[in-house]
Amino acid sequence: GELASKAVLMGGDGIVPGAGNVVPHLYRELYEAAKKGDVRTAERLQRLADEVAGIYVKGRTLSQALAALKAMMSELGLCEPTVLPPLITLEEGERRRIADQMRRLAPYLPRLNPRS
Repeated sequence: GELASKAVLMGGDGIVPGAGNVVPHLYRELYEAAKKGDVRTAERLQRLADEVAGIYVKGRTLSQALAALKAMMSELGLCEPTVLPPLITLEEGERRRIADQMRRLAPYLPRLNPRS
């Protein structure tokens, strides 16, 4: 995630970001900009990617973050929000908070159009 642009700018062959499940287009654009050496664009896209990832990562353990990522993907209609043990599916209130955070980012990420 948060070092994706730097990794590619330094010669990395690719990236495998968890938030790529939610905003694959953003990471594709970030990767292409970094491969071209367009530092300014890559860093701008990295900041947006970090905001998206922050929705499911900030203040959570890894297992909680994975459940929150699944909730984000569900909000986009990609899957159901449930996870298998030992992970615990997020409660409805937490899923609503995630959906609200996603809607706040939608103006900055036009292709991020979560369900209402």
